[in-house]
Amino acid sequence: MAMYYYATRWFSERSLAPPPRRHRSRQQPHGQPPPLPQQSAASTPPPSSPRQQQQPQPPPPPVAKQQTKQAKKSEAAASSSSSRGSESPQPPTCENQQQQQQQAPIYEQANGPLEPLLAKMVPKDDYFPDRAFLFAFLLSARLFVQPHELLRRLSRLCEPKLQNGCSAGHWVRLLAEWTAAFPYDFRDERVMAEVREMTQRCVAQEPQRRVQVSLLLEKLLERLTAAEQYEQFVHKSASSKVDSLKDLHLAELTAASGSPARMAAALAVLELERLSFVGPEEFVQAFAREANLHSSLREAKRTSTNLENYADWFDRLAALVATHVLKHSQAGDRTKEIEFWTSVAKESVRIGNLNSAMAVVAAFDAISHDKLTDTWSQAQIEELADLRRLSTDDGFYKATLAAAAAKAKKERLAVVVPCFSVLLKELFALNRSCCDRLPNGQVNFDTFTELAEKMSELMVWTRAKCPFEKDQGLALLLQTSPVLSPKGLEEASSVLERDGGK
Repeated sequence: MAMYYYATRWFSERSLAPPPRRHRSRQQPHGQPPPLPQQSAASTPPPSSPRQQQQPQPPPPPVAKQQTKQAKKSEAAASSSSSRGSESPQPPTCENQQQQQQQAPIYEQANGPLEPLLAKMVPKDDYFPDRAFLFAFLLSARLFVQPHELLRRLSRLCEPKLQNGCSAGHWVRLLAEWTAAFPYDFRDERVMAEVREMTQRCVAQEPQRRVQVSLLLEKLLERLTAAEQYEQFVHKSASSKVDSLKDLHLAELTAASGSPARMAAALAVLELERLSFVGPEEFVQAFAREANLHSSLREAKRTSTNLENYADWFDRLAALVATHVLKHSQAGDRTKEIEFWTSVAKESVRIGNLNSAMAVVAAFDAISHDKLTDTWSQAQIEELADLRRLSTDDGFYKATLAAAAAKAKKERLAVVVPCFSVLLKELFALNRSCCDRLPNGQVNFDTFTELAEKMSELMVWTRAKCPFEKDQGLALLLQTSPVLSPKGLEEASSVLERDGGK
């Protein structure tokens, strides 16, 4: 399925369809992210820990694209540094100055041929490329060269540097940055062949690096093992869709949760868990492939389907809510179920989980208002007003997401889960810009940094500590309970009140 279809499918092409909405918006990037905290919630696939527990902190968003702009703003930045520091901690001032001096050549000559940009990734005795530059380049360069070929070129550049006495530790560190940010690249045996070759040269040059290399490969294996166990769980736990209420055998999900707040907390844990396994490179790969762009990724080996898994999760949650409303034979019971899930959605918005809230709204849109007049006449429709504004009012959505992000930035404990379809639209536009070269044929690195900023921000959100403990029983019900198919939802809406279920 086309990735842009994912961004719009629950708007107009499926039965779970709120009204169309919003243009692309760009969020303010976070500052330097904190060290990655250990998440309290256990991973879905036991006994593995979730990916966000395994990986180091995500890279900071790229610095401003033009150093001249930074110079003009430096006085104002200095005067307000204390207030900004409280919102987004920064490294010590002296280190910032050193980093800016190193970054200047990168961003002053950002746009250019691919090879000079690749050369800027090569570490030297007194130079290591900025993490933000590495992340932006590794994220977007795959549009023009496949990861194994990129690593092969780096490996060829590595050999003469090592022969001339360049520290092998820099090259091991470069691999560590790559494996932490894009672990799925290393599911490709061609990439691992280059890794083995490069690490062997590093160990031959400096035998003391053997332990460092072993730790790097061990951490990579842990991340990939956790991802594999998660993917196996998703595949095995995929519930069936049925076409008739008669074929449904449902547990009482509302009673199992106990309260809307507990249900919202369970959804927040699952949202962060599932989103954390989506690799940033998956967005770039999927858009390039499905948009039929002239890109190296059209022939690239696919290493993960967790992006599609997360898109399917939204559809499943919407269908689950609609199914639990329509399973009741009496209109009064259906109304109570609607009110329960409305409260769940409102609580989800309060804690920053916009994706689950929008899934509930999509579920209500799948339940026919015309055919279930008695059900909806008893429901508190005004309670849905603010929820529907998330899908119809672009400014309201932005303000709600910004408020959740500000809370997370300040407290480091809040949940921030953006509406997935809106996120896809924003990233699709940025990714398309990355694919377009400048008129002179050079790579437009400015757009690389914009995409990297957005992805870095998302990684900070998904790897933040979740304030809720995982309820294993409730999580299992949410992920494995059977749901009605679109045909079944339509049929149930048609027959319930027609047959006297009032």
